[in-house]
Amino acid sequence: MRDSDATVLFSIEPTLSGGSKKTMEFARKHKKPRLHLHPGISEVADKLRAFVQENSVKVLNVAGPRASTEPGVGEFVARILEEAFGEIARPDHRCSGTSFSSSSSNPATGALE
Repeated sequence: MRDSDATVLFSIEPTLSGGSKKTMEFARKHKKPRLHLHPGISEVADKLRAFVQENSVKVLNVAGPRASTEPGVGEFVARILEEAFGEIARPDHRCSGTSFSSSSSNPATGALE
């Protein structure tokens, strides 16, 4: 998170707890732009795209709870990143625009576990 310009936290539940809540508190403490997205929000992909543009994000930290605590979160993340950014939304993908990094416990795959 320290090396990123902003953090987006994906969850299934609208209320954050545990490590997800701490991640957002850490981002706030360090004055990093942050966005929490969940399925209860309308036009999620549009909100993510606008957040990245409005904050001139070059490196986006993608965070969220483990799939063992919130089943379906990985699929939600993949779907929204694909809708928002298309093919560039691959874990640790770098291009001339935004690059994506993951706060998951498996940085090799970028998957939320």
